[in-house]
Amino acid sequence: RVATPNRLAPFFRPLYLEEVLREQTPHIDKLVTINERQLLINAFPLQLSSTATGALCFIHDVRSLQRISRKISADLQARGLVANYTCRDIVGNAPAIVRLKKNIQRYAHTDIPVFIYGETGTGKELVAHSLHAASSRSQQPFVVVNCAALPDPLLESELFGYEEGAFTGAKRGGKQGLFELANGGTLFLDEISHAVQLRLLRVLDAREVMHVGGDRFIPINVRVLCASNKQLLHLVRKGTFRMDLYFRLTGVCLEVPPLRNRLEDIALFAAPLLRRYGKDKKALGPEIQKR
Repeated sequence: RVATPNRLAPFFRPLYLEEVLREQTPHIDKLVTINERQLLINAFPLQLSSTATGALCFIHDVRSLQRISRKISADLQARGLVANYTCRDIVGNAPAIVRLKKNIQRYAHTDIPVFIYGETGTGKELVAHSLHAASSRSQQPFVVVNCAALPDPLLESELFGYEEGAFTGAKRGGKQGLFELANGGTLFLDEISHAVQLRLLRVLDAREVMHVGGDRFIPINVRVLCASNKQLLHLVRKGTFRMDLYFRLTGVCLEVPPLRNRLEDIALFAAPLLRRYGKDKKALGPEIQKR
């Protein structure tokens, strides 16, 4: 609706039209109730040739928005594009784990790229899930890519997508890439391959992708997390990892300690195993714990 001060605005006070006209500033995501219906209001000043001429109000029914949100969540769940773990699933009371959990909560709400370092089996993917689950992108896709499990030519087409006929065996109609699939959400890259480093750098710089065999750029909004069991800086010094890409990916570095460095947490891991096999936690006595 477009209103002027002397016409509709007095009859629509809950819509923030008068405030927008008076202050010439938008009022965003205002929740109001009119006739027992909850509405989400976004009101903006309307200007023509630098002259304020009115106000524009977008009205969304909250119930409709909730239905859409549930549908999107159900679709992501069905496709497995959700974070299955949170910080509560990271077991441990050792200082290094407490510090790790605090850092996850600290950086989850930012869009800073995070590099997760840890030996194989320490739970790097668990950290990535937790970062996404605690972020403002938690209702958007969470896509996991195990780069080491895919041959380089296939990895490139999976990450960036491809056009029909781009190569022998290409799917008819082409295929959406994982960057596009993660749009609005988080993409977790585990063990980045050397072959895709240059294209990955281009995507992170320009925030857009081009399909293999394509001729147009597709804008994307994706937070990138990556993990490795090797320190990337060591790989940079060896010349096997690009320094410019290293700086794009390591806005924050989180290290996941191995269990041997936090022996006091072993009992916490043992307790659920004892329950699983019908044993009381007292079975893990002090002498056993010590050994």
